[in-house]
Amino acid sequence: MTTKKFNAFEYSGRDAPGADGMERLCRQEAFDTPNGYAFVLVSDADSDPGRARLTAVAMERIRYYLENEVEENPGRAPANSLIYTSGYLFQMHQKQPSANRGQMSALCALLINDQLHYAWVGDPCLFLFTGRKVIPLTRQEAAPEEAGDNDSPLRAPGHMGHQALITPGSPSGPLQPLNGDMVLMGTAGICAELCRKGTRALLRDSMPAQTKVARMIKSRRPLPEDAGAALGIICFNDVSNTIRSYASGSYRPGPVGPGNPGQQPPMTAKKKKGAKLPSVSSSAIRNVLTIAALLLVAYMVYDLFIYNPRPPRRISPPTSTAQEEMGVVSPPGEEMADVPALPADSFYTVRSGDTWGRLYVRFGVCSWFVINHPPNRGRFGRESTLLAGQTLAIPLRYSGNSRLNPVYHTYFGIGEVGSSCQNAGRELLEAFERSLESP
Repeated sequence: MTTKKFNAFEYSGRDAPGADGMERLCRQEAFDTPNGYAFVLVSDADSDPGRARLTAVAMERIRYYLENEVEENPGRAPANSLIYTSGYLFQMHQKQPSANRGQMSALCALLINDQLHYAWVGDPCLFLFTGRKVIPLTRQEAAPEEAGDNDSPLRAPGHMGHQALITPGSPSGPLQPLNGDMVLMGTAGICAELCRKGTRALLRDSMPAQTKVARMIKSRRPLPEDAGAALGIICFNDVSNTIRSYASGSYRPGPVGPGNPGQQPPMTAKKKKGAKLPSVSSSAIRNVLTIAALLLVAYMVYDLFIYNPRPPRRISPPTSTAQEEMGVVSPPGEEMADVPALPADSFYTVRSGDTWGRLYVRFGVCSWFVINHPPNRGRFGRESTLLAGQTLAIPLRYSGNSRLNPVYHTYFGIGEVGSSCQNAGRELLEAFERSLESP
């Protein structure tokens, strides 16, 4: 059982073993990364006991990618981690062609600034519970026919490791939950359980999240070949969102078998006797999409060329005190008018659960610059641990974020500081100071 409690959310997850010889074919983990907080499920519906080792390899590779690759667009990290892991498993199979490919599935979700970005491969499921209804967020489609050992991508979410390059399933936009919402992540063996009416009553109960997970895992319907199950619940308590936003999917369970929970009615509106469900023509859908595209283009033109929330203002050059602190010395009789002003420090109060990776995603400033910034010196011990409640001066002059550091961000991009800020240090700082001194 995994339980994580933070100010904004609480996570509880559990994976249950399957029949004899099928233990650990379902796994779940939750952990912090430089891109955001990650939630991962991995499962394999194949009955080969040797597949258990590969589920551990898949979980390890997904975690390795998320913890070591700092994405310029963190919302793409879930899909990219699954692409990387599937390619890794494919190469393992190439070295041992006789090995069983199995039916491995995975789901990866990343919580960034109170928004949940996610992607999946295979047949896991993701549901949103609003307190009144359970809404599917993943679309379960039949896997395409195997195209052989070539590099052509799959057209739909198949299974991990079957192709050198895959296209994971992903929504048109992230989930934006409200306080009180729950997100349920499950492997195929428990997806049908999440669709049952009794699940809603269980979720509305005031019992702890870990108790809800344990009861749903225990009450799942047995399969002819029980491959186990994994389930995770995210309870949102203190998010800043004021509007709920999500891209709805559809759950279509298949015939009874390993990885499929059996026939359950799809989550559609019930047809009343003598009534017809409304139908929407394809032409109407095309018209709506065309209008939406035109509105998007109009908004982009307005936002880029017309709307200006910040009228131009004159920015004075750095003061002599700031110049001395940065090591910039003006020649006698010359002004620094031609040198663009350095952005001022931003003061941030550390919250519970903050990490150096989260601060980097927020400000684009590596931890070395924050720790060695003059206002912060002497505030960190040998472990450089963040303490909730302490206020830090964030030197935006060393930020790689073009919005926070419009002129000098190119000196501190990922190409200069490294994907894990391994190049941030005195040498890079001195090179930046020399560039300010040059005419």
